[in-house]
Amino acid sequence: MSNGPPWKLAVIGVVAVIAGLALLLVDWTLAEPAAFAAMLFVARGALHIVTTSFEGLAGALSALVGCGEVGVGVALLAWPAPTLLALVLVVGSWVLLSGVVEATIVLATRADSPHWRLRFSSAMVEVRTPAVVRSIAAVS
Repeated sequence: MSNGPPWKLAVIGVVAVIAGLALLLVDWTLAEPAAFAAMLFVARGALHIVTTSFEGLAGALSALVGCGEVGVGVALLAWPAPTLLALVLVVGSWVLLSGVVEATIVLATRADSPHWRLRFSSAMVEVRTPAVVRSIAAVS
């Protein structure tokens, strides 16, 4: 989310890139990437919660996103025998919900941001991503 200090975005970006590289470079069994993704969601959610300003609609929705990320992480950790389908459903649902919340924030605060169209386009890509990934998986 764009609400909060700029260093927060930098930390989240660096953590996401390192996590992505780790997922690609390590030979995982199915339960390990599920636990890895769960811990990543919990860490990102906690970072969102502790750095959110809680002011206005954008702050409230950003706090909601942080709580949601922690919830998704806990749900992934609580699943005793995760399957690939469960992992894809939980993470895909979260990406869709996160995109809808970001689009809502952008539209509600567009008067304050000169680049709101770019942010809205990014949110729409995020909303569309789970459907595209699912259709690609269905073909293969």
